[in-house]
Amino acid sequence: MTDKTVDHYGTRSVRKKRKGKSHEMPDNRHLQKRRQGWYVRVAVPESLWKTVGKEHIIKSLKTRDVAEARQLRWIALSDIKTQLAEAQRQLKGGGVPRGIDLSAWEIEHRQWYQDVLKRCPQNGTGPDDDNELDLADLVLTDIADEVEEAHGLRRAKQFVEFVRNTSAPIEATKTAWLKQITDTVAEQTRAQHEVAVAALVKHDPSLMFVADVTRKKAGTFVEWMDQSSGRKRATVNRYISSLSSFWRWMIKRGITESNPWSGQMLAKKARGASNGAKRPYANEELVKLLSVSAKDIRRGNYAQAIHDLMRLGLLTGARLNELCSLVAANIDATKRSLSITDGKTQSATRVIPLHDLVWPIVARRLQAAQGNGPLFPELTPGGPDKKRSWKVSSHYAAFRQKVLGEDDTVDFHSFRRNFATHLERAQKNSPVVNPSSIAELMGHKKSTLALSVYSGGLAYSDLKTAMDEGAKEIDPRVLQLI
Repeated sequence: MTDKTVDHYGTRSVRKKRKGKSHEMPDNRHLQKRRQGWYVRVAVPESLWKTVGKEHIIKSLKTRDVAEARQLRWIALSDIKTQLAEAQRQLKGGGVPRGIDLSAWEIEHRQWYQDVLKRCPQNGTGPDDDNELDLADLVLTDIADEVEEAHGLRRAKQFVEFVRNTSAPIEATKTAWLKQITDTVAEQTRAQHEVAVAALVKHDPSLMFVADVTRKKAGTFVEWMDQSSGRKRATVNRYISSLSSFWRWMIKRGITESNPWSGQMLAKKARGASNGAKRPYANEELVKLLSVSAKDIRRGNYAQAIHDLMRLGLLTGARLNELCSLVAANIDATKRSLSITDGKTQSATRVIPLHDLVWPIVARRLQAAQGNGPLFPELTPGGPDKKRSWKVSSHYAAFRQKVLGEDDTVDFHSFRRNFATHLERAQKNSPVVNPSSIAELMGHKKSTLALSVYSGGLAYSDLKTAMDEGAKEIDPRVLQLI
């Protein structure tokens, strides 16, 4: 083993002395004597054998004097380093990518470097180990110089650390994670994950690598988010949830062994704060909301949509985006039902019988729909996932606050809570209204494996009966306003 100096990337450069020797040893690294002359001999990395055409590069120094050979070798090594760096670029299809995402390019270089280490397990004790390890570091430094020119010193250091496998870089690993989960999560969720990781790195720029994020560092970030960032606790918890998901993914891939974000979630409310748990609307609140005519809602093109969506939400239990996404093909005019085909979960795919009181709303919109057009064409898609509910959600919130005042315990989803409440209360009046029919109407997973996996579902007539029984639990004053 030898002592080494390091350059500003952390790679080895000059070997000073041999282990176990108290005196200076002749520095004949890379030199080989043949007959009376001296040569430079360098082992070519196995990944470059085909490109270079040989396993070793041997170059004559054209001298018989060892002292002169020790001086001339550095010029020869510089030429060989340039030759191998060019071969490495040819193998990878060009120079340093100018884009921000270097992950695939970096992985290829890490594989090359790790191959060198595998062939030199004792780190310099074999006949060619010194040559190949030193050369690998020289080539790595040369490539790092190019990365620095293209992306800056911080990125160059990150490249070197990644290639040498000391720790995975947060940015490159995040890119791989988000790419893999693209097809399994909504675009809005993916964007939230990306924002959370960006917030962590921006808060503490020293966190370049996964190993840098200790539990203490994670706790410091959570404390700052809670106390100084100005974000609400729910938002902070969403960030922590995203970061925890990222680390769980890395644990599965063997990139790290622990999750510093586990147990870091904040309590839902601070000591002494009011309980902000969401709830159904009270009957008086429903009366106030439904008493406002479409022309008096005063939310521009969204007024009629808000008027209709409130009533559909109360009597179908459907989520806001499920209703806003309806197209003509989702409506069965014969059965007077609507189908949810792209719900929040697999269980959310379902058929909902329409109560006689809200069928006229659906029939009116169905008649106005063009071809298989949307039932709510006035809603402008927005957000990362281009949802039609994106803007109407904020329009409804403004309308609700104007009618009921500031109250964060209710929202549009509270109509769904009312729907569940009415069905639960209707259980005492009819055996058709039971946990199974309630779950099916609301798009929830059923309570047993037999029902959730093997059952084909309840008969439509039973669902219609359950729907009608639930509506009977609605306050008559509210029903009159549908």
